[in-house]
Amino acid sequence: MSDAVETAIKTAMLATGRAGILAFEGAYHGLSFGALDCTWRSDFKLPFEARLPGATRFARYGDLDDVRRVADLPGEAIGAVLVEPVQGRGGERVPPNGFLTGLRALCDERGWLLVADEIYTGLGRTGARFACDHEGVIPDLLCIGKGLASGMPLSACLGLAACFDAWPRSTGEALHTQTFLGHPASCAAALASLDVSERWRLPERASALGATVLEYLRRGLAGAPAVVEVRGLGLMIGIECARPEIAHFATQTLLERGYVLLPSGPGGRVLSLTPPLSIEERALLAACDEIIDWLTSPTGASGRPA
Repeated sequence: MSDAVETAIKTAMLATGRAGILAFEGAYHGLSFGALDCTWRSDFKLPFEARLPGATRFARYGDLDDVRRVADLPGEAIGAVLVEPVQGRGGERVPPNGFLTGLRALCDERGWLLVADEIYTGLGRTGARFACDHEGVIPDLLCIGKGLASGMPLSACLGLAACFDAWPRSTGEALHTQTFLGHPASCAAALASLDVSERWRLPERASALGATVLEYLRRGLAGAPAVVEVRGLGLMIGIECARPEIAHFATQTLLERGYVLLPSGPGGRVLSLTPPLSIEERALLAACDEIIDWLTSPTGASGRPA
């Protein structure tokens, strides 16, 4: 899925003539070399640091003042801001209201492209077709994947004509391509997935069901010493635990009970809930009951295996 981010990075460089990118602390944009340079986590980057360009600066997520501060630091001239409208691997972090709107205005002021990485958040996950839609923000470039083809491998970089017009005309060799570009089976899966999403109104369903689940978890985990915060948007929900080991053993224990959760955030301290948008409410609430049961138990609070 980082293929879409690679396309966006190249497009931004061609359109602006500038190699620098401003990304955010906690960001995850993929592990291919261009995307890896924009990914925050050092454990992914350190083994390959000698091959990375180091053309990315990182600002605090959700902090426009810090974006301005970091942008004015010495380094490669910035051509684009790369942002997840809601951070996924960073711990289901929802930025303050107005953050994306402010980024859009700042990009317009400084002549940067706004690149929204919606590979995780796009196509209904947060309760809107795209997470940028919550603030009515139109990015210059938009990266999508994951839900695009419901599990089949396919990603895409969409954007304004003014950005893509910066690519030179082909002289017989493609300047940018990949082995499985336009894979017919994946494209057919994407068309079917988009049709189902529209007919079943999956973004609207994710909004309503997500609000129900968020309230259910907050009520069930209120006062639990193992839990710091329950947050999310649509069906992208995170439970931040007091210590990483609590989340680690929760994922292990709940997997044994038949529920798949992923650790995210700093040190893996956040339990990530991103169920299918078509999941039945009773099935999702049953999973929530298991999560609440474990995290409120003495075993769960201790952060030790069950």
